[in-house]
Amino acid sequence: MRVGGLHPTLDAALLARGHREWAFLTARNPGSRPRDKEENQREQERLTSQLFAGGWVVAPAIGEAEDRSWSEQSLFIPGLPHAEAERFGQVAVLVGRTGGPAELLLCGNEALPSAP
Repeated sequence: MRVGGLHPTLDAALLARGHREWAFLTARNPGSRPRDKEENQREQERLTSQLFAGGWVVAPAIGEAEDRSWSEQSLFIPGLPHAEAERFGQVAVLVGRTGGPAELLLCGNEALPSAP
């Protein structure tokens, strides 16, 4: 999935299961603040558990830059409302609605300046 991309096969699968929207997110490096591998893994597991407890179906996924300069473990959550997706501490998350393009949703969590 890419920002601006249409995903008709995904849309059909979502609609068949009664979903009209989706979110692709991660618990890693919230607010664009780097954290160590162990802390990121703990937070990813906590987010997964939190989503499961909320009744969401969660599929493991990989977020990757188009130029493949970075990647990180992520989660695909069918049906998750966009307002819900933006509350997990990220600067932005990838979201979509069936029939429309994938969008980068800015979450209002400003990135912290990088260390010099």
